[in-house]
Amino acid sequence: MKKIKIARSLSLLLIFALLLSGISAMGAETFSDEIYVVVEESREFGLPMPVVAENVSLMGTTNSLEDVIYRGIKNVDASVNISSFNILRSDIMDYYSSVRGKNPDLFYATGSIKYSYNPITDIVSSITFQYSGNATQIAQQKLLFNAGVDAALAAIPQNASDADKILAAHDYLVYASEYDTASVNLGIPAAQSAYGIFVDNKAVCEGYALAFALLMKKHGIDFAVVTSTAMNHAWNMVKLNGNWYHVDVTWDDPVSDALGRVMHNNFLLSDTAIGQTSTPHHSWQKPETPRTTNATYDNIYWKNIRTRMYYVNNKWYYIEYTSKIIKSSLFDGSSATNVYTVNAAWPLGDGRYWSISPYIGVYNDRIYFNTNSAIQSVNLNGGDLQTWNEPSLSGIQAIYEMKLIGDTVTYRLSTTPNIAPYATKTHSLNNSNIISSLAYRISGNIIAGITTTSADGVKSNLLTGSSNTVKIFNKQASEVTGNALIGTGMTADLYNSSNQLIPGTTKTIAVKGDVDGDCYITALDIVEIKKHLLSIDTPLSGAYLEAAKFLTADSSPNAGVSDIVALAKYIAAA
Repeated sequence: MKKIKIARSLSLLLIFALLLSGISAMGAETFSDEIYVVVEESREFGLPMPVVAENVSLMGTTNSLEDVIYRGIKNVDASVNISSFNILRSDIMDYYSSVRGKNPDLFYATGSIKYSYNPITDIVSSITFQYSGNATQIAQQKLLFNAGVDAALAAIPQNASDADKILAAHDYLVYASEYDTASVNLGIPAAQSAYGIFVDNKAVCEGYALAFALLMKKHGIDFAVVTSTAMNHAWNMVKLNGNWYHVDVTWDDPVSDALGRVMHNNFLLSDTAIGQTSTPHHSWQKPETPRTTNATYDNIYWKNIRTRMYYVNNKWYYIEYTSKIIKSSLFDGSSATNVYTVNAAWPLGDGRYWSISPYIGVYNDRIYFNTNSAIQSVNLNGGDLQTWNEPSLSGIQAIYEMKLIGDTVTYRLSTTPNIAPYATKTHSLNNSNIISSLAYRISGNIIAGITTTSADGVKSNLLTGSSNTVKIFNKQASEVTGNALIGTGMTADLYNSSNQLIPGTTKTIAVKGDVDGDCYITALDIVEIKKHLLSIDTPLSGAYLEAAKFLTADSSPNAGVSDIVALAKYIAAA
């Protein structure tokens, strides 16, 4: 379904009247001015156009219509001339949507276009693109997006088989992302694109499907984006060894998000199997999308794996849910070896135990896992057992979830596996005498990018060694705790287990928008930015300059007018 708006005053009624009056072909040319039309893509539920992408890694290397459109968007051109292709306006949206579906890295191109066409021939002569921002904003978005894509690519083995790459991509996306329950049905563009996954680490089904599609494109693996209007859902298909299989990354990521949990119930399935899952898939586009009858992976070992699988030294390492045995094997499950059996139990408190399994992570050739009471590790052969962390527990409290990203371990303490209520702990495996963060940007002695304004909220996002703690102090050197507000200019200090300050660990806090350091974001902060830009009084520097960069990219050396505008909108909406 498409909405069309006439954007030029030339009346179609006049054209028809002239044609009916017997005007000659020669005379008709006088009225062959082009009409400017706006087309808004209005697919039901905002689902992407289903596409089948084969040899898509070659996109942009020919002079086909799709390649011309692709290069135009890639270069952020305002428009492209396509008059030589003789494309009817009834077909132009299909070409445009196909390019966007096959190339999720073009996330900044919206679902709407403008085009000019000849009212006599109905041939489109040019397309004008609609972008999510101006060239500068898109350049900043691309930097963030590409950094997220690079992080995902780093988790995928480059010299492995296509099968190994597909599994690694699936597990990374589920592991590093969460379903954006707040954005579902709201039509938020970022959540519906690969940008949501690679930058915000959260999206709805469309974002998951497009992110997976992009990783397949990057590795030259044929893929499809599959949609079902009846299900209000999108997922993927991939081509492996000449056969097509379904992959639904979204439905292998549990809601609510569980740290470290990666399901494999919707991975490499046939048409029959995907229609028989716990929530059956149905009514997807046919025959446009491929049929798949190959059932090779419909009932395979990874159905019993509920955590991320790790590819190390040409083997996969994982833990079986039911047996709690850490194993290694090849992709198809052959050459399986028992590495280590985790002995742990999670008590209900009445003599019974929860039927659950540990989580694992691999770092520096060691396998980390949680028991009910500790974070432990073994080498890749299952030897050299080490206890890395034993948190203080009370009653039947236990470790129920664990995630390892890079050198950072995050785990949750609770009295039940049913998620809430819980306490989240985060530590660095590498250096116990530093403050780091996944949520904030730490540069030198400044912690920037903070939006949470309570002391406990900030401390929960600061990472330390397992025996260290962070304390926050205001400018009067008094400790700030609990829900007390924090502001720019306060400091975060690292203390050891003996409650002694660790020298050289002090960081200054920069709260976005709190330019004057009073713990609030008001019009007074806008005044401070204006004074800075007009060189009135002492220029902003350090944490205060970082706080002024409300919208400006972190890499920019200064704040700007765009920060004032964004801050004013924020204050008005508050």
